[in-house]
Amino acid sequence: MKQQVKFHALFVGFILFSTICQGNNSPIAEDSIPLADPFIMYIDNPVLPGVPDAGVMKYNGRYYIGGVATRGDFYVSTDLVHWDGPVHAVTMNNEWASAFGIGNEQIHANDLHYINGTFHLYWSVNHWSKERNVVHIAHAEAEQPLGPYREPVKDRWLDNRIDPHLFIDDDGKLYLYMVKFTDGNTIWARPMKDPATFDGDPKYIFASQPGNWETLDNRVEEGPWVIKYRDRYYLMYNTNHTSTEWGNYMLGVAEASAPLEFNHGNKYAHPVMKSNQIELEENFVDLLKYQDNGLFYYSFSENDDDWYRNADIPTTWEKSKPGFGFPVVANSTTRHVKTEWKTQRCCLYKPFVYDKKQNGNLSMRIHHRGATKVWLNGTLIYNSQKPDYLHVDLSQHKKLLRDGENILALTGEGGGRSNFLDVALFDMKDQLADDILFTPGQPNILRGPNGFEWWLIYMANKNNERRGQYVNRIHFFGNKLTVDGITAKKTTGYHPEPAKPDYQFLANNNQQLPQVNQTIPGIPASHYYFEAAVKPRADATSDGIIAWKTDDNHWLNILIDGLNKRWFYTLNNGGKQETASFALPDDFRSGVFHSIAVFKNHTGFTVNIDYLPAPGQSVISTPFAGKGLPGIYSAQANAEWDGITYTAGWDEYGNTVNGWTESPLLPGLQLKGDLLDCYEFSVQATTRSGKGSAGIYPVYINPNNYLKVDFDFSNRQCILTGKNKGKSIPEQNISLSKMQDYYANMVFSDYMERHFIFDTPTVIDALLFPKEAVAGGDTLIENVHDKFTLYYVKDGKWQELANVKPAEWYHPGFNRIEFPAVETDELVFIRKTAEQENFRMQNLMLQKIGVGATFKHSYNFRAVKSSDRIRLFVDGKQVGELPNNFGDSQVGLEMKGAAADAITLFHFPGYAENP
Repeated sequence: MKQQVKFHALFVGFILFSTICQGNNSPIAEDSIPLADPFIMYIDNPVLPGVPDAGVMKYNGRYYIGGVATRGDFYVSTDLVHWDGPVHAVTMNNEWASAFGIGNEQIHANDLHYINGTFHLYWSVNHWSKERNVVHIAHAEAEQPLGPYREPVKDRWLDNRIDPHLFIDDDGKLYLYMVKFTDGNTIWARPMKDPATFDGDPKYIFASQPGNWETLDNRVEEGPWVIKYRDRYYLMYNTNHTSTEWGNYMLGVAEASAPLEFNHGNKYAHPVMKSNQIELEENFVDLLKYQDNGLFYYSFSENDDDWYRNADIPTTWEKSKPGFGFPVVANSTTRHVKTEWKTQRCCLYKPFVYDKKQNGNLSMRIHHRGATKVWLNGTLIYNSQKPDYLHVDLSQHKKLLRDGENILALTGEGGGRSNFLDVALFDMKDQLADDILFTPGQPNILRGPNGFEWWLIYMANKNNERRGQYVNRIHFFGNKLTVDGITAKKTTGYHPEPAKPDYQFLANNNQQLPQVNQTIPGIPASHYYFEAAVKPRADATSDGIIAWKTDDNHWLNILIDGLNKRWFYTLNNGGKQETASFALPDDFRSGVFHSIAVFKNHTGFTVNIDYLPAPGQSVISTPFAGKGLPGIYSAQANAEWDGITYTAGWDEYGNTVNGWTESPLLPGLQLKGDLLDCYEFSVQATTRSGKGSAGIYPVYINPNNYLKVDFDFSNRQCILTGKNKGKSIPEQNISLSKMQDYYANMVFSDYMERHFIFDTPTVIDALLFPKEAVAGGDTLIENVHDKFTLYYVKDGKWQELANVKPAEWYHPGFNRIEFPAVETDELVFIRKTAEQENFRMQNLMLQKIGVGATFKHSYNFRAVKSSDRIRLFVDGKQVGELPNNFGDSQVGLEMKGAAADAITLFHFPGYAENP
């Protein structure tokens, strides 16, 4: 089976537009230039339909996935998007499960690893019954990635409960993360002596926190996945109930300094991925919800099939709010029953006002369990005989809309054991609604095919379809992990498939192995990532890679001595050789594949063996600053290789930032990198004093051909300038003002106070408060902010917000206040009274506010230079786009009282977005 990825392209010329919509009467700011028909590049998620909880492993350039509903089958991909299979890999065969008739259908939540020649598979057996509950973690081993996997211990399980995940730290120590049923579903970790043997007691990590987004329905914290990057540890997890009937499943992240140091205190205050309906409801107005208090006329006994044609609703009809249904699912967002409906039929009638001058495209979101019909002003616009949950674009029915009052009428049939009918009508302005994407969970985080990108592979739901596997890019803004998602085919914006490497060889893929003891075919580079899996022979002493070479007198080899279980490097500089040797682990196996990888950054080579820092010395300092190529090496030319990957670029942070040289033509400008045609460049620009500037050159050829984005912290502005063939590009002021969501930080918050903490000092001048302030409530509370005293923190002191004034906002579900701009990194809201009727803090949903941010002390800047255009991003949002009329170029930095860190650049094979 092959899943296909699609690309849509529309070239829009030179356009700059606002990062986030902010205005009084519209989600589009007055000073922005909206894209009426924005370019879209998308991954057609789900990339693997029908596969829910799953585990993913990268081995020798390929990705392997298996899990729930695959019954022991695996799928294989080279790019995370197109998957071949299935291939049967494991048949469960143990005494503790099979004795109760439990089979491969209970192979859940896989976790896959290749360690020193053996493939390890962990999974959950998740069998519940009246006679016997069997809910444990199993372990199996194999010689090949597609098995067959066999359980070495069959008379007992590895550990209790579900969702196993093995993490290998840089020192080679193993930790097994899992979920136990204690305070709800809770995450625990345990050190391991080897992949099958524990070494120490379990340690409790954390549970879901009451009173915030982690406990919207049930006490669930599960699906742990841990990575280490830039000296920080990240644990991603699921929270809330997994079932689509609740619809609240989300992904959170904790960030720590050691693998067992995750706790409530280092969780991010916000989810990193959630349902896309949350932002839809906050950014676009539901015309049905905010007119006549959202009340519908309804009847459970109407027998007239033509009732929707009547001009007047019978007086016997009642009024109430949707959704209509039964049974009630407490705290559900997808099946939020507000009116019980237990009969066979439900008829709804809703007058609403449409203003042709103010309103735009309408999208009808409808969710029903039985056959349903919808009429707009007496014309049938929707007819479905099956359950569904989707958006229906009504732009094709614009002629049916009247300027003034309109009538929406619905008839829904019961769905058997479950009744449900709900409808919303969103004013999308000039946009179209995305598919309904929700319940992201069971995360896997892996490096992409080019060795630089990080990718999240996870399960989610789209509309009423079965769950499947999705992929979305992970970015790091400094140390902060962010996710570009949840996205699918209709999601607006730039969401490309994983970038390809400059060169790749995969064995058994109709490719010819590059010449042994020579460099690979490719373009020499000064900075790059190179990886090759080599199978060193037990009787050989020199199998591995050429890390860098320009000629026979200038090279660096990194080799494995399989006979003596050592690795060593040999450096040849003009005929003068240097060699150093280091011990490998005692259990190191020859005759099996081992990965050797190098990041060449200027003159330094960071060496990884089996994706861990090379023992003894992981960084090799050399005199080799210039261009070269890597390759494969064997003293006797008969070793085996696979998964060879080469990508030009670098990834640096902290004290690894180096190799930047001053331009001879523009003093103060630091340049780095080779001249490249297509690349992605990202950097974190920060001021500690609030002053200075960070000049970032995403394109630099010479003083007559460049682009510069200047974060002027002193004057709180961001300016784009440049020249093309000596002609100045019109200066553009990039607006960074936006209404940013912030969640209450529960480390400092309680039932008396709410604390909202920013990652960096931020200049703010407005706040948005949701009127639906009480969890699960339907009552709109006006002026929620009046129930608190509002403070901001300046120089460590709380200062009350002064001169606060109410302001207009286009969305009737929010109150907006404005005030003279202040700079702060924390807001504190304190209840004015101890007791307030119907307003108790422990039930308050004031866990999330909008903050009008005009400028910050730190920004993540990213540029993507493809064959025909250059895209500019700030904090993950596209802020600019222009044609690529430049040739091959480098990048540059011009820091004046500011600093640049967390810098990544990688080349990708050129493609035209508008071929």
